[in-house]
Amino acid sequence: MAEIVEEIEEVKVVEEWKTYPEFSNYLFSNTERVMKGEKEIKVQINEYNRKTTKIFDDTGKGRTINVSYICEILFPKKAFKQYPNYSNYLIYEDGTILNKVSKIVLRVFEPKIVKRKRVRLVNDQGEKLELDLAHIVAELFLENPNGHKFIKHLDGNILNNHYKNLEYVHSLLEKPYEEIEGEEWRDIKDMEDYQVSNKGRVKNKHNNFLMKESDHFGYTRVGIGTNKYYVHRLVAIAFIPNPENKPSVDHLNRNAKDNTLENLRWATSKEQSANQTITNGGCYKKINRIDIKSDEIKEYNDIHEVIEYIMSTTTETDKRSIENKIRACCTNRKETAYEFKWQYIEDLTIIEDEIWKKVQEIYPDAEDYLVSNKGRVKNKAGKISDGRITHGYNEVYIGKGVSRKFIHTLVAKSFIPNPDNKPCVNHIDGNKTNNDISNLEWNTYAENTQHAFDTNLNPHGIKIKVTNINTKEEKIYPTKVRASQDTKVEIKTFNRYLKSGKPYQNMKFKLV
Repeated sequence: MAEIVEEIEEVKVVEEWKTYPEFSNYLFSNTERVMKGEKEIKVQINEYNRKTTKIFDDTGKGRTINVSYICEILFPKKAFKQYPNYSNYLIYEDGTILNKVSKIVLRVFEPKIVKRKRVRLVNDQGEKLELDLAHIVAELFLENPNGHKFIKHLDGNILNNHYKNLEYVHSLLEKPYEEIEGEEWRDIKDMEDYQVSNKGRVKNKHNNFLMKESDHFGYTRVGIGTNKYYVHRLVAIAFIPNPENKPSVDHLNRNAKDNTLENLRWATSKEQSANQTITNGGCYKKINRIDIKSDEIKEYNDIHEVIEYIMSTTTETDKRSIENKIRACCTNRKETAYEFKWQYIEDLTIIEDEIWKKVQEIYPDAEDYLVSNKGRVKNKAGKISDGRITHGYNEVYIGKGVSRKFIHTLVAKSFIPNPDNKPCVNHIDGNKTNNDISNLEWNTYAENTQHAFDTNLNPHGIKIKVTNINTKEEKIYPTKVRASQDTKVEIKTFNRYLKSGKPYQNMKFKLV
């Protein structure tokens, strides 16, 4: 057959023709055309955007064939490989998977829990398995000299599984950090791959990624390996000499989230107690440990110090269990724990300019509790109650039939006008346990989030970049809500296009 030349967008493409086993009476071209003699066979586009047609094989049997598949085999435009133990499939460099038997492109799907594209394959033993598409492509087309386990999509679009968009990384949970003036890094003892700074940050020193932080009883922890470590202790061990072998690390300004070197010192329990300020409303109640045999009394600054003591002298490792047992003793629900009696030391300090109001004024079904403008709550017996720590905030019981309430909410509703009916109470200094009226303000959700970014209280937050496709103008937003509001794109629509990586109107959304 004579060579046919076809023009496509002013580029001359030389059309080539080949035969395919089983269909020797037909010719297939690199432009996905089919000929029998001088007659061209009509093709159709199926639901997978692939060309198909009906022809007769060499046995005379009529069959519907995937023309696109046959032409890709005869004239490969993309590199493809076979995945070990899955010989019925061809894996292409762009993440396309062809079933060699059915001659169709496999569909990918996204599980509800794991936000990654997966594909169902049958291995050579006949087992049906779900596999991560990005891992298949990366394993076949990328080198992994460092043995990393995680795959990152460079453009943030999980739909784009071309091998050039994939990269092996150490972790998907960590973020590279920006330098802070005056920051000094030192190795963490017995953990040679990690460093801690005098600014209270922890990183992997090999890839300069910050470790993910979590809140635990109001303190900041990081996970290294299978263990969790308090950041304030890591900083103190690395930077502060402790010749007297003092047992605990004290936050000088009583802000448990401020782990900068200047705010820390090694301290005894008495030194911690002396540093208790009135500002936080006595939210960390002191506890006495009483020896059952000798009646000897040991004073602890708060429940956290008791937990540290128990963990250092027993085999107990469950901090929540320790806290529950100690508090049960302190509230007369349990007689002893860990072979000691435990009692709260009531703090009835009189604070200048403190004003008390009935909680019943804002919650009529509450019992006879009082709340003060200094962030303290007094129960019906006249005792100061700090309740419990929930997500870093003080939460108190105020009566049967009424859910527990955060102290900062009680203070704000009792003492701070809210004419705009804003839904959030913000801690101005970032200390969730400083419930003094001077540290609280009403905010919208957006204002609350913006405050966290402005004051660097949420350094690990993910920001959003919006790019105007026409003008190439880029703008960074602290949250998806802010970006959605400014671009006037409904939040569900915004999330859908952010997730897919596809442009919406003239905009493209990306996590940064």
